[in-house]
Amino acid sequence: MFSIRTALDAAVAASLVLICAAGAPGVALEERADDASTLIDRGVYTAPNGEAFTYVKQVGGAEDTVTFYRDGVAYDAEALQRYKRENPPPIVDRDLRETAERAGAAPIEVIVWLKNRPGAAIAQQVQEVYAPELKAISDEVVAIQRQLRLDGSLSPEEERAYIDFAQRGYLQLTA
Repeated sequence: MFSIRTALDAAVAASLVLICAAGAPGVALEERADDASTLIDRGVYTAPNGEAFTYVKQVGGAEDTVTFYRDGVAYDAEALQRYKRENPPPIVDRDLRETAERAGAAPIEVIVWLKNRPGAAIAQQVQEVYAPELKAISDEVVAIQRQLRLDGSLSPEEERAYIDFAQRGYLQLTA
């Protein structure tokens, strides 16, 4: 436990009392500049929804207190938990929301990453269902390739004629 209180700590505590005493809504601070509490930490806390709170941790007697501040409102630990329940993280993150707003009615490309990625399990189920059909199609493709395969090499003239024949659309696959 810290027993030394610096002038800076006292000034911070006094300014926090003034902020809350100025009529800001929320939980009123019990602290006063003349209290025997000691400031032991202060910083920034980011809630799961991305909103930042400043916090002040103090020791007064045998009790530690942490008070969180956002937009002139003071929150004790219970009020902060309530705030987090009432303001969950957005389903769409801030960058995507801004991109969508800029795009207006135009479509935008979005990739969605699922926590549970069921792709492998789904692919296996689909493969099991369609395996016989895919095998039949694969066998058909192999048979067509064998029919079109030439034995031996073509002369340069034959190769040009074959390419010309194929480019004119005369080579067509039929069922």
